[in-house]
Amino acid sequence: MPSILKIGNRVAEHDLRHYLDTQGYFGRTAKIHRLDLVAVQRPGWKQVFECQLEAKHRDTGWQQLFGVIKDDERQKSLPEIVVTPDQQAAQQILANWTQDYILTTRQPPNPVLFMGIAGGILAAFCVLLVVLQLLQGTS
Repeated sequence: MPSILKIGNRVAEHDLRHYLDTQGYFGRTAKIHRLDLVAVQRPGWKQVFECQLEAKHRDTGWQQLFGVIKDDERQKSLPEIVVTPDQQAAQQILANWTQDYILTTRQPPNPVLFMGIAGGILAAFCVLLVVLQLLQGTS
């Protein structure tokens, strides 16, 4: 799974909590586990966030929810927000909303490359120790 660039956004969190209030949830007490910027459109005014949260609905109690927020910083209106208990539905909306956007996701580190680099560093350290021992033996 690709790692996601972590950029906090108080405005997006505030908008999400307000939206939850309008949808019958207690937005103020919602537990937002993740709210990540996942895509931007040049020059950066338009942004898409993905979120995962738990919120208490006034009628049905606590629910695990997945959401997508699409915002244009130039607009004074509230962003488009979709919150659903269906993770696949949220992923589909995310895919639709991020077409033609620059994704902020990065590929996970390659473990083989990481192990190769770590091995190289260890080998260089061992050579350095041997050289130091040889130098001490000649003095």
